[in-house]
Amino acid sequence: LPVDERITFLASSEGRRLIEGVMRLHPRTRRRVSALIAALGEELSALKGDEGCQRPKTEKGHGGAPDPQRAFQTVLASDDAERSRA
Repeated sequence: LPVDERITFLASSEGRRLIEGVMRLHPRTRRRVSALIAALGEELSALKGDEGCQRPKTEKGHGGAPDPQRAFQTVLASDDAERSRA
């Protein structure tokens, strides 16, 4: 989404409720949720071709639908990296 649309959403009552709910989460869970949302956003922007991103490839070489499993694996990998730094 364009920045203006994101700001408009966050300023809405629905956006404020979302932020309040995320902020109530345990910090570790909050980081995971934020990373998952970011990874899904990257997948969606790649599908739409935003900012010159290429579409993700499927096994057959075609751009496919967002892959929640891939996004979740990205979050787990970042969590493992964080754990190894600690």
